[in-house]
Amino acid sequence: MRIGSGVARQDIIQLISRKKRLSFSHIIAKNKFHKMGFDLLDVVDIILEVERKYKLIIPDEVPLESIDDLVQFLQTKTIT
Repeated sequence: MRIGSGVARQDIIQLISRKKRLSFSHIIAKNKFHKMGFDLLDVVDIILEVERKYKLIIPDEVPLESIDDLVQFLQTKTIT
C-alpha cells in the first residue's frame, strides 16, 4: 500500500497546526520550518508525530526543511 496516494499537503498542515497551535494561514504562508519560528526540537517533534501517524521511520539523512519536503518524502514511501 502506497501512503503517497493518501498524503495531502493539507493533512500535514493540519497535523502541524494541531501540534504547534498555529493557524492554517500562518503555516501555508511560511512553508519553511525556520520561517515559522521552529527550532530543531520543534522539527523533530513534527517528524515524530508524522512517523506515528503514518507508521514509518524517516531517516535522519532526509533533508526536511519545509512542509513540501515532508510531503514529497511521504509520497514516495511504501508501507510494508
